[in-house]
Amino acid sequence: SAVDESEFGLFDACYGIGSLGQFFRRSTSDFPGNLYLHVPEADLVHWRQRLQQLGPEPKIGLAWKGGGHLQQHQRRSLELIDLLPVLQVGDVSWINLQYRHSQEELDHINEARGVTIHHFDGITEDLLQTAALTQALDLVITVQQTALHIAGAIGTEAWVMVPVAPEWRYGTAGSSMPWYSSVELFRQASLGDWSGPIQAVQSRLVDWFAAPASQNEGQQLS
Repeated sequence: SAVDESEFGLFDACYGIGSLGQFFRRSTSDFPGNLYLHVPEADLVHWRQRLQQLGPEPKIGLAWKGGGHLQQHQRRSLELIDLLPVLQVGDVSWINLQYRHSQEELDHINEARGVTIHHFDGITEDLLQTAALTQALDLVITVQQTALHIAGAIGTEAWVMVPVAPEWRYGTAGSSMPWYSSVELFRQASLGDWSGPIQAVQSRLVDWFAAPASQNEGQQLS
C-alpha cells in the first residue's frame, strides 16, 4: 500500500486495513467463523449450470501461486507440476482460480500428464463472478492467496498450503484458521519444502473421496 512519505509523517499511526484484526480480535473467542459474503442467486445458479456441463465429477478449484513482490511470491508459491500427486488422485473437474496464470502451463500439464484444468474467462479478474464460481465448487485447494479468502468468506471448504512462517493471520501452529471455519491449513515443516503439505493434501483428498459425502458418492479413484 503506497503512502507518500511526507503524508505518512503527518499521522500518529498508520496501518493497512487488512492488519486491523490483530488489534480487535485478540483471542479465538473473538471469531464467529461464519461466512459473511453472499453472491446474487442468479450468478450462483449460472455457475452451477456451467459446472454441471463439465460432467458428474467433483468440481475442485485450484491455485498455486501467491504474493505480490518477489520475496513473497517465492515463499508462498509452487509450480503447478509439483501438485501432480494431488491432481492424479481421482476423477475431478479441476477449475483454475489462479490469477495471472499461464495458459502455457495449463496446456503443458494437459499434454504431458493428461490433466485438464478448466479456465473460465474473467475469473480472478471479476471478483464477484469468482466468488459465485467458488461458492458453486465442492472444494478449493490453494496456497496462501486470494482464492482462500474468497472461499472462506463464502463458506466453501478450502485446503490451504502455507509456508513455514506465514503471515500473522495464519498463526504459527495447527490446522485451523479462526477467520474462516471452512478452511483447513497444511503447513510446511521447513522453508521452501512443499513436499509435506502436498503429501498431506494428497492423503486428505483420498479420504475425501472415500467419505460418504453426497458430492463424492459413486466417484472412483484412478
